[in-house]
Amino acid sequence: MSSKSVIGNFRNRKENATDVTFADFNNPFDFYALLLNSNELISWLMSNGLLKPSMKCEKCNSPCNLQKRERAPEGKTWRCVKNKNHEVSIRKFSFFSNIKYTIQDSLVFIREMILGSTLKKACVNGGIAYGHTACDYANFIRELFKTYVHAMLQEIKFRGIVEIDESLFGRKIKYHRGAKKNKQIWIFGLVERETNRLLLFPVEDRSEATLVPIIKKYVEEGATIYSDGWAAYSKLSQHGFNHFVVVHKETFKATFKNADGSIREVHTNQIEGAWAHAKNHFKYIYGTSPKNFTAHLCEILWRSHNRGNVLLKFFEYLVKIYDVESESVKLNYPQNIFQTISFEESDKIYNELNDEEDFLKEMDVTGLLSSTLSDEKGDDETINVDSSSDEMNDTPQSIATMNPNVVKNITFRKKAVKEIGENELNTSATNVSSGRSKDNLPTSSTKDVLKSVTRKTIRAGKTIIKKQAKVTYKEKFGMIQSDSDFE
Repeated sequence: MSSKSVIGNFRNRKENATDVTFADFNNPFDFYALLLNSNELISWLMSNGLLKPSMKCEKCNSPCNLQKRERAPEGKTWRCVKNKNHEVSIRKFSFFSNIKYTIQDSLVFIREMILGSTLKKACVNGGIAYGHTACDYANFIRELFKTYVHAMLQEIKFRGIVEIDESLFGRKIKYHRGAKKNKQIWIFGLVERETNRLLLFPVEDRSEATLVPIIKKYVEEGATIYSDGWAAYSKLSQHGFNHFVVVHKETFKATFKNADGSIREVHTNQIEGAWAHAKNHFKYIYGTSPKNFTAHLCEILWRSHNRGNVLLKFFEYLVKIYDVESESVKLNYPQNIFQTISFEESDKIYNELNDEEDFLKEMDVTGLLSSTLSDEKGDDETINVDSSSDEMNDTPQSIATMNPNVVKNITFRKKAVKEIGENELNTSATNVSSGRSKDNLPTSSTKDVLKSVTRKTIRAGKTIIKKQAKVTYKEKFGMIQSDSDFE
């Protein structure tokens, strides 16, 4: 039986782990066999451009030798030949330089992400904490996608038959419930039918003034464009394109007769299918924050332009960007990659309200907690809580000087007391008033109080606190003149 007729990954695995290439990463037996021996893995990574094969001392510019070091994640480090106290990590200048987990775990995480697994599954298989750490590592990967898309947009031109359409992305509002602001965004898409390549652009609106310049920039003049009956496309023929329209209210496939007598069937099925794939991407990750939306669009575009063995194409691109030989990282992209939508400061208001840490810094949750504890203890005494140290300070301070709008919100404070529990608040208040030492304070209780208050503050979209937050941010950016704008 010839090797070509052998079916299955196990029977097609490489006999020697060191003979594995990026193209073999699709085979799990080859991939995991490479990770089992740390010494062989380090040599393989150096020979394939993922780690620097030689290093010079950063302090004395002398050559370094690769030596053992038990505390190093991979058990190896670069040591200066002149001074053994001078050492350099083997991850220097590589993609792994900012990652704290072992290279083996990192490679498993990367492989799962590139193959389209969910972040949860990638964390489970890689043994990586599911939370901020995993999101950071995923964003490291998406930085490569953003660099790729930025470079691609400088030179790409679609030709032949191009399908265009626009679609609304974001959270659906059912029964007119929930805040609609900054939760939905229009995306304009183009598909080159012959290659099935995709372009996506977030846009302010669907007007002719917005969409036609994008078409003229990224579609070759004289190309054939298929679209629906949206009015913004009505003058494309005047701009040098062969434009055919299928009115979806009447049919999903229109038939035209060409000048030579041949029949042309017009539809936009490919761009409609692209919307399904793009929206499924956000569905599987349960949405994303506005600040990461562009990065996810870049990931969708990278996958559209790199089909087939995606692991091979990703690692080849990673080696190109993280050039360990020249000791340079070629990540290059602007903050606004697509240049088709402007992110105003007013938009950042609502983005930051979704971040508990930023909200906690801007809003005086400390004042809210202090006023809550004061209500529990009595009106005669006030209590101050220092949220930065997670410990209570027994120095009295007027609540009114913290945030009068928060103090006035009696209803919100009562809800917070009910959520946290009267006993815990009373215990905290008693400890502070009795002058107990910091070591004896229930710091965990204080943390729970702060977290609960912060969480409920963010969710209370129609409360005085959130209105005050919007006013605070807008006053900071010089967007409004008075509070009456929100009345």
